[in-house]
Amino acid sequence: MPTTPPPSPSAAPVRKDARRNHERVMAAAGQVFTTLGPTAQIEDVARAAGVGVGTVYRRFGSRDGLIAALVTDRLAGWAVAARAELTHADLGPWDTFARLVRSYAESCVADRLLLDVGCATVLELLTDGQGPGGLLTLLDEVIATGIQAGTLPPTYTTGDVVTLMTALAGVAAVPGLDWRPLLDYTLTGIHHTARPHGPSTSS
Repeated sequence: MPTTPPPSPSAAPVRKDARRNHERVMAAAGQVFTTLGPTAQIEDVARAAGVGVGTVYRRFGSRDGLIAALVTDRLAGWAVAARAELTHADLGPWDTFARLVRSYAESCVADRLLLDVGCATVLELLTDGQGPGGLLTLLDEVIATGIQAGTLPPTYTTGDVVTLMTALAGVAAVPGLDWRPLLDYTLTGIHHTARPHGPSTSS
């Protein structure tokens, strides 16, 4: 008499396991790259997460893919917090832009992973459509508002933010150098360049 085959396992536990592994790898990667810096390898992350190396490769494709996922995840969360802060700050277009750029720079410098990888990395990913859409949207909105108000040059783009963050990262990575004056001088220059294009310089 034929026996009834056992029911096929549900896909739900598989998805749950995959999600759990993803979270474990991301958490472990954050700790490993913060501790070891840019020399950390996927094997280090897999060991810390308690998963096989193949699991990490299947999910992220490569070490660069893992770093990109970790960086974009961190800055996606930062973008949410930054938007909430700016929403309640009731600032004019220029002060909104300046605070956003300064906050982004401080976040990069305070986070060893972001500093080691480069503060502009996530924005470079954004240009390829791979990064956190919330950050791209926030930057686009703030820049567009500043241009419309005349507090940013009409040709200013997210690419200019990439250039600025790359320069700041290079300075901040050198022990003993302070990146803040460079940011202050750059913001002053941006604002000064925009003044002839609009009636407002502070709102």
